[in-house]
Amino acid sequence: MTSAKAQRSFYLLLAFLGGFHVMLLEMCAFRVLSTNYGSSIFTSGVLLSLIMVALSAGYYLGGRFSERNETLRFLLLVLLGAVIYVELFDVLLAKRLLDWAFAWRVSLVKSGSDVAVRSALPAGLATVLLYAAPMIGLSQITPYLIKRTSSASSDAESEHVGKISGRLMAVSTVGSIVGTLATTFVFVPKLGVRGTLAVFSISTIGVVLVGLLLERSLDTTVKVALLLAAVCGAAFFSSDPREEGLIAERESYYGNIKVFRKKDEHGRPYLVYQQTRVTFQTKSYVTQPLRNHYIMQSMSPGVVFDAKSWLVLGVAGGSMINTLDAWRPGRAVTAVDIDRASLDIAREHFRVSPRVKMVAADARMFLRDTQKRYDFIFVDVFLGEQVPTHCATKEFFALVRERLSENGVLSINSHMVNLPRLPKLSRQPSVASWHLHSTLYAAGFASVFHNDIFVSGNVYAFKRPTTAAQLQQRYYRALSDSKLGDDVRASLAATMVSTLAVPRKPEAKPFTDNWVPETVLQRKQPVDGYSRVVSAAPRAEALGASKRPLHQAFASGLHENGPAFWRQGKGRQPMCLAAVAGFRRADVTVHELARHHVSHFCGPGPKTGGVARYRDYIVGLRAVRAWDGKRALPPLLRTVEFFRHHSS
Repeated sequence: MTSAKAQRSFYLLLAFLGGFHVMLLEMCAFRVLSTNYGSSIFTSGVLLSLIMVALSAGYYLGGRFSERNETLRFLLLVLLGAVIYVELFDVLLAKRLLDWAFAWRVSLVKSGSDVAVRSALPAGLATVLLYAAPMIGLSQITPYLIKRTSSASSDAESEHVGKISGRLMAVSTVGSIVGTLATTFVFVPKLGVRGTLAVFSISTIGVVLVGLLLERSLDTTVKVALLLAAVCGAAFFSSDPREEGLIAERESYYGNIKVFRKKDEHGRPYLVYQQTRVTFQTKSYVTQPLRNHYIMQSMSPGVVFDAKSWLVLGVAGGSMINTLDAWRPGRAVTAVDIDRASLDIAREHFRVSPRVKMVAADARMFLRDTQKRYDFIFVDVFLGEQVPTHCATKEFFALVRERLSENGVLSINSHMVNLPRLPKLSRQPSVASWHLHSTLYAAGFASVFHNDIFVSGNVYAFKRPTTAAQLQQRYYRALSDSKLGDDVRASLAATMVSTLAVPRKPEAKPFTDNWVPETVLQRKQPVDGYSRVVSAAPRAEALGASKRPLHQAFASGLHENGPAFWRQGKGRQPMCLAAVAGFRRADVTVHELARHHVSHFCGPGPKTGGVARYRDYIVGLRAVRAWDGKRALPPLLRTVEFFRHHSS
């Protein structure tokens, strides 16, 4: 080195950048994994664990290599390798590797793997492929520098290895702090992940070249510069193939938002808003908003109870707002989303009306800060496919209830399947929707209903006591208006006959700020576990011979991986008989969704009294699912009349 002072200064710079770059890559990893595999605690947990494994390996190797190499050149070449790896694997090959890991996730989902498994394993594979190697390289810096500094010190100074180590560790930690903040608030939001990785590569190349010059390795410096220019140039000029139909893409603090223009099987154009590749958040026929049966189902309680003021928590593409504007124009709407970019995209691409008041805020913080009351509140808050835990607790829904008017209605897009309870079973399956229902009752709501058309998990909660008959009457009155279009009336009819009152479940513990187990909350459709519990139960514990097959059919029909006896066709006729019998009895322990899915296995069922209406129900729901209100309305109207007559 040219001088001891230059050496110490360079070592401190290297320690700072080591900590800085570790956190820069880790924050990039969080963004990449969350936009590809979701932002669950399982994804975060496996990422942090594997990063710490890589750091531990790097610390160990750094100590070993520092004993074998008397100069800094070896460490600088390790950092050079980290840059080359990042440019090759995190830039040039990133999409292929992520696609490979995501394909594994798809296969895990199809095989019925647990949510923790299908979240953790693909994310873990991606972490190892993209980030393990550079993390191992970067974490070698501190132990290497400690050895070099203590070896280069005088005899008196070498006695203070603890002081030297503390100084380097402190500087490295300060670098980690700066790297975390800079990546979070500046690099990723302004430059995106790819631009942030360019910051990593450029700054690392700079410090490597300076180090080689200080080592007086001019020839090596020139060779390294040429090699890096070739690798980084290839990465810089490369680009991922543009995804089909992509019309807009924007990175924000909360995700990588994409908007696609697509066409359905009839050639009708629609837009898709997607924040993670795991699922899309919005499908919108922008020019025909009343085709959106999913959204109409969610908002229908507010319409049939004639809510004047609406609060939408979670905007995404703004489909509900556009549908409301077409269905009931003139309503006062406040739309809240934590991501400012979502609000901008809703205005620019999904044509949300400028009359709508849009607020960029966390849903819970908005409820805490506002004092306004609303007739209808829609909760549709997701991070990818995950429900944010702070927006699923008794305390959160107590805030929601406080912000409702006296006759206010809450609607939740939960995606939680409401599986039937089996009270005589000694071992009950774990079902997230049961805990959500208990949470709403614990928050003070008087009546709760659940609708599971297409496994959408819409939950309706009323501030005042409301009976199933009162709710059905409201829907019947609304859908009887012949001036409404076929799509609207079909959606109302399907919702009316598929919405069930939810009784209180004292045995289901409510979610609270102190108790929100992710393993329960994020298992929104625990069909496999439910099916296993039912199939393994002794007959003496079941609800009875006539009901047991129906529960099994319910679990089997929801998922292609039902019990083996069902796939083999055994017990088909008893299950069909039980399904139709349950439909005729309108037994509240038998969910309407069972009838829909059982139809895929049973067909129209045996030729008995209620089978024609059962078939109408299935035909109507299939037409609704195909966004074909004209074809859906006649059979659903017949089903409604049968339902009303039977209920009375």
